Amino acid sequence: MRFFIVFFIIILTPLLSFGQVNIEDLRGGSKEGFSGTIDVGFERLTGNNDVLTYALKNRVDYVQKTHHIFLQLSSEKGVNEGVDFKDEAFAHLRWTTMWWGFAGTDFFIQSQYDDFKDLKIRQLEGGYLRLVSPLFDGEVALGLGAMSEYEQLKEGGGEGFTTRFTNYVSLTEKWFGGKLKMSLTGYYQPKVEDHSDYRMTAVGQVGVNIIGGFSILPSFKYSYDSKPPKGVVVDDLQLKLYMRYHW
Repeated sequence: MRFFIVFFIIILTPLLSFGQVNIEDLRGGSKEGFSGTIDVGFERLTGNNDVLTYALKNRVDYVQKTHHIFLQLSSEKGVNEGVDFKDEAFAHLRWTTMWWGFAGTDFFIQSQYDDFKDLKIRQLEGGYLRLVSPLFDGEVALGLGAMSEYEQLKEGGGEGFTTRFTNYVSLTEKWFGGKLKMSLTGYYQPKVEDHSDYRMTAVGQVGVNIIGGFSILPSFKYSYDSKPPKGVVVDDLQLKLYMRYHW
């Protein structure tokens, strides 16, 4: 009963705050009860350009036996010569239960916006069958599922409500007693009624523990959208360096 009370408390949080996220980087490493991370990243360029970009991510995990709930919030902003050129954010809530050891279920809710990709709101709700197998000191996982999607663009239009298949494969590994960790996840999300309309995403990072709960995390995200909003290119690559505190 306590597990379900905690779940419903956490599920209300995205309503009070405001792609895909890397869901695998802390899988299997969270302790019983509550834990979390705070990630901070920034870039500063001066000279020919005066650019400042920064990102903040916060994640809270709750683990009870076979149940794992987490909430992740992220915001990124950028300013070039005093003019905003980046403003995006998302909230992602996920409940994973490994009912049969190697097999379980994933259910998630995600909201996001991106002002400079004409995206006013994108809301996702869906679920997966999750299959997991140990691999050396990490694991490989496969997710097979479907989701509903609501999309509204700033300039009007958007697809409204649609449905997509959503599938992922992930690999996590660690070395040197967990001082060095790696995670890599790929997603494929075709529209149910039109498989030529699909999105692919690859996200990955390497975590290097410095001291105590502090780490540095070089990361990348590659996104491809076969039918993006008007004026938006089909693919996008992001490279970032974060500082993380894990409590």
